[in-house]
Amino acid sequence: MSKTKLYIYNLLQEVRYKITWPTYDKLQSSSILVFVVSFMLALFIGLTDWSLEKAFVWFFNAL
Repeated sequence: MSKTKLYIYNLLQEVRYKITWPTYDKLQSSSILVFVVSFMLALFIGLTDWSLEKAFVWFFNAL
């Protein structure tokens, strides 16, 4: 076999027999967790951006 064919053969064998795929329930709960954490992080960054904008506007208008 050529090196490319051997590589693809080994890759497919590994995907079929060595990778443990998550169950649907575990995948669903992990996806929900990622969504919630992403939303909370976006909210935190948005509030930080908004508050810093208000603080800088107040500071530079006070000068």
